[in-house]
Amino acid sequence: MEDIYTNNEEEFNIGEIFFKYLIFWKWFVLCGIISLVAAFFYLRYTSKVYQTSVKIKILDNSKGGSPMPEISKLFGNSSVNLDNEMEVLKSHRLIERVVADLDLNTSYYSVGNVINNELWEEVPFEVEWRGSADSSKDNSIRFYLKFQEDGYFFGDEMDPSGSLCKYGQNYSIRGNQFLVKLNMDFEEIDENISYHVVRSKSSDVVGRLSKAINVKVSGGSEVLILTLAGTNTSKSEDILNAIIEKFNEDGVKDRQLVSQRTIDFVSERFVYLSYELDSIENKKESFKKTNDLSYLEADASQTASEKGIAESEYFAVQTQLSLSNLIEETLKKDKGFSLLPSFG
Repeated sequence: MEDIYTNNEEEFNIGEIFFKYLIFWKWFVLCGIISLVAAFFYLRYTSKVYQTSVKIKILDNSKGGSPMPEISKLFGNSSVNLDNEMEVLKSHRLIERVVADLDLNTSYYSVGNVINNELWEEVPFEVEWRGSADSSKDNSIRFYLKFQEDGYFFGDEMDPSGSLCKYGQNYSIRGNQFLVKLNMDFEEIDENISYHVVRSKSSDVVGRLSKAINVKVSGGSEVLILTLAGTNTSKSEDILNAIIEKFNEDGVKDRQLVSQRTIDFVSERFVYLSYELDSIENKKESFKKTNDLSYLEADASQTASEKGIAESEYFAVQTQLSLSNLIEETLKKDKGFSLLPSFG
């Protein structure tokens, strides 16, 4: 039985296809023009987002030797845990301090025809709040200001028309008192520009900033790269620099506390061990006198050597026991949240 296969493939003619759809050329041109116009307006009226990055080197405090090698052997010299440092840089406790120092609760914008531009370095005025940002029940407070010589117009969603306010007087919006202060002479402020002020809760700002910050390791080294995207590069730079500053301050304070705990512990153990060694020597001398044993000056060097070895071993054992007891007592007392002495 013979199978017969028939080839029904038609020859592809590009010229025929082109002339077939050529009658729709007006629609193609119109779609192209609309796409170009839409792209122009999108790029023209969309806020530009810039990415700002800084680098920070994490130092390994275990390098450089330990003043007490016998003690450091008990704990070992551990390398830097970059994962822990990355979490600290994004921790809410550290970000809260940055938000408070830079007053990130309040944002200022100049109102444009389509978009508002965020202001940071050259803000012509400042809003001083009488109370904590978390005291408000609202997630955020938004209002508009427009300045003139005898005062400023204040308006929000509840009162779009606005009302005239006097300089130097306290006003209130939904239970939150504030005072507007000019950072420059009135002649330097453009009366035609309106300003948009947004006040947010500290917890909301901290949460958003913590999520926005990206921390990664630079090529397997001990250098971390912090990245923050925003519409204002100066603000992003100040935020990243403030994070590094607070991170370094925390590191210095932690090292100071750990060093103080170590000094206190070593001083205490030194007094105790000195007393123990003196007691052993006194008992040894008393035993020789009681049993009429002569002092062997001939093998004094051997005795001194054996004494040194015994004292060293005794010191090491006592130190390890004391360290273990100290750590156990500290963990039981502070449930693992207290700084321990550093011996690395």
